[in-house]
Amino acid sequence: MVTPPANATRLLDCKAAADLRFQALYGEPSTTWKIAADWQIVQPFLASAIPQTLLATLQHACLACRLPLVEIAPQFVAAWNRSHSLIRKNAWFGVVDCDLITFAALHQGRLHAVRSIPLAEQAITDPAYLHDHIAREVLRLQIPMPTEMQFYGKKRENWCIPTADQLIYSWLDEGKTATRVAQTPGLALASTGLAGT
Repeated sequence: MVTPPANATRLLDCKAAADLRFQALYGEPSTTWKIAADWQIVQPFLASAIPQTLLATLQHACLACRLPLVEIAPQFVAAWNRSHSLIRKNAWFGVVDCDLITFAALHQGRLHAVRSIPLAEQAITDPAYLHDHIAREVLRLQIPMPTEMQFYGKKRENWCIPTADQLIYSWLDEGKTATRVAQTPGLALASTGLAGT
């Protein structure tokens, strides 16, 4: 997430803020990276980056194979774009991968923060682990506790058990995975756009 400067008036101000955020996070300038974002002048916005060398390699490979390169998007961004209109009031959104959860903390109906946590064995088997992590993020971000976590990706059955304070876990893509069955893991990945589903 990038917060634009208070005096931002144009796209270049937002791009400069994204460059500064990149350097603060990774300790290097963003000159060799391609940054894309949902540029906003008046509120924080989500930005992502890809190394320009990797982007050039992908473009070259697609050109060599005569494949159109339609879009390159992080897994979280692709799931968010598909699902954000379905997220209920007072809910947060998460993408479950094989070994990682990336979740969006929402506040007042807007994306407030994006966090990723490794899916340790305890997180998979104990629904309280995820609840406790969310509670810590609520305190850190100083926003209200969500009433629901709406996920996209690999369903974890034991998370469907309500926690003590009734934080509900649900899946936005539930029922869709059965229609996405493919004959090979590669085709399954290509048909969903998400690893681990």
